[in-house]
Amino acid sequence: MYDVDMSVGTLRLSGRVTYMIAGESSMSAGGFSYDTYEMDQYGSFDVSGTIYESWASGTATLSGSGSMDQDSLDLIVSDQNLSISVTAQLLTPPLTLTLWDHIISTYSPPSGTGQEPEDIEEGVSWTKNYTIESVERSFDSWFRAIASDSYSYSSTSVYNYIGSSPTIVPSGTFECNVVMEHNEYGVTTSWMSEKVGMVVKSEYHPGSSDSITQLIVSHSHKPLPTGEWSPAMVITR
Repeated sequence: MYDVDMSVGTLRLSGRVTYMIAGESSMSAGGFSYDTYEMDQYGSFDVSGTIYESWASGTATLSGSGSMDQDSLDLIVSDQNLSISVTAQLLTPPLTLTLWDHIISTYSPPSGTGQEPEDIEEGVSWTKNYTIESVERSFDSWFRAIASDSYSYSSTSVYNYIGSSPTIVPSGTFECNVVMEHNEYGVTTSWMSEKVGMVVKSEYHPGSSDSITQLIVSHSHKPLPTGEWSPAMVITR
């Protein structure tokens, strides 16, 4: 469970998101076969900001699912729905707008093309190339239209191991490995705790005013199989 603060254009969303392993399965993607962990996520947010230069406030919900490779913990498929309902002071009486996005993305290969170093020490960097195929449907009640788009793009990510650092989050203080990822879409910094077995903090800053910060609030889990952790498990666009 994470406290999440994100900006989407001129709107700010603040709330809480829960991630949960729903079970185990297997699947094929991009010509590869994987044993997977099936993930569910859900959350709710308070929304504030401006729409069409007018003050707006409201609520939002997030729901989604995903499949993650059991060996590398890399994301293979993600399916996310973000629905926003805001009241804007555009007219008298105020106008209530509904916005939503539904994006399905497939990562092939999910672990990227490239090799992580066996011994990760402070200052070490490595590069991976990803190919992502996405299908997106969006709705804006102001224009009363649904827009659909399919696209494929490649991304080259350079990972840098910053070192270890004690990190304070709402659920406590953890000794974390810090990894920074740079690509053409922005910078993601992840704080990974071996004690928790997952990322306890992440910050994503694209080359714009948008941003996403996640801080872990609580967790409960069964130990995952021993293996190398890949920071790509928390990289989402």
